[in-house]
Amino acid sequence: MYNFDILFIYLNFYRIVMRFIILCFSLFSSINYSNAQVVLKSFWQLSCPEKFWVVTHPFVAHKVSVLTKEAIIAGHEMKKDTLFDGDESGGQVDAFRHSYWMALLTQKISQRKAILLGKAHEKGNFRKFKRRKVDEESNIPDSISVVMDLFNNDIGVLIGLQNQQSNRDSLKIFIKTAILQGNMKIISKNTQGFFLDLNGNVIEQKSLLNSWNNPKCLIPSNSSRNNK
Repeated sequence: MYNFDILFIYLNFYRIVMRFIILCFSLFSSINYSNAQVVLKSFWQLSCPEKFWVVTHPFVAHKVSVLTKEAIIAGHEMKKDTLFDGDESGGQVDAFRHSYWMALLTQKISQRKAILLGKAHEKGNFRKFKRRKVDEESNIPDSISVVMDLFNNDIGVLIGLQNQQSNRDSLKIFIKTAILQGNMKIISKNTQGFFLDLNGNVIEQKSLLNSWNNPKCLIPSNSSRNNK
């Protein structure tokens, strides 16, 4: 049986927290109270770990939202780069988006906050897998994707730390260079886009959908993909 008194207390606390976040948005950012409420609509689309990060970092939440959108746009633009593989799901474009996001956050909000948000995002991907929900690339997440993202996040944080005063264009060049030099990770695929195991064999689709730990493997970010 539910304890409705406790439930009522939780609901009231939740309302107070949400009003506090809206107030912080309007007081400590360039948007007004009304616009802050609009911005917070995106809050509901976040996973529970990401929501917790927002609640515990209300003063930088709006800035993070802006930088996140910027990183997504930059990733889409990098898909057109002829030196990259054009792959937004486990490929070089995916690696660029994550590492550039972390580099920006490290520059603008701090290393610690950036790392915590990156980890919260990946925890959210595990929850999406359990509920069979798709990730930002419209795929069901898995463990190897999380390992890849966290590895590339760390490289992005390092680049952000080493280039605190660099502008956006320079930061993109540093990230791109690191990828083309093989300093990041991508997921092994063939030229048709099918995932490969450690032996270079195509992985059956059904095994990818039903297991968090599947036979996918990581390779250096400058690796060429074969025709198997």
